[in-house]
Amino acid sequence: MDVLSTGKLSVTEKEAYHDGKKGELSYYEPWGDVFVLYEDFYAGDEMHRLGVCLSGTEILEQLNGTIRIEQLNDTEEVVTEKQIQVEINGITLTARLEDNSSADALYEKLEDGEITVQMSDYSNFEKVGSLGFDLPTNDTQITTKAGDIILYQGNQLVFYYDTNSWNFTKLGEFQNVNQEELKELFGEDGITAVLSIKN
Repeated sequence: MDVLSTGKLSVTEKEAYHDGKKGELSYYEPWGDVFVLYEDFYAGDEMHRLGVCLSGTEILEQLNGTIRIEQLNDTEEVVTEKQIQVEINGITLTARLEDNSSADALYEKLEDGEITVQMSDYSNFEKVGSLGFDLPTNDTQITTKAGDIILYQGNQLVFYYDTNSWNFTKLGEFQNVNQEELKELFGEDGITAVLSIKN
């Protein structure tokens, strides 16, 4: 049990408990101490539970020194990943989009409806096709990996199933699919890719 001295806290009888569990942040009123349990603990006296550790319980016993407890603001912005669906040959893949203006612009286009792209094979490492419109670019030197979704020259959509190094914009990457599965799905010829927003 790690103990932290603090000022008196306002507690009530209905909050009291005796059976403490590892990772619980609790308060012992007679001494005015706040403590974190690093193992299950039964107390003869009443404890008052303040919270529970959401992570790091495996290292609690080794902690020593000053502990700072801060309140998390519920109004803090929650960042959520944008995902899209890509249908190829009757198979639907999920892709996670990057956090950049290029991917944001593509997502906005998809909010107006699905986008169909005719893609051909190039150099045995990618499928490439015209979007039919321009997106803002955020070009950097990239070495691709299988599953990367790339924007080339602002209007070319590229799906990589092998590596290549060039200066272009990453839009996202396919999820839960490996290189061999992509090669089998893409085949050696052209493909039709239908992009839509993931429900």
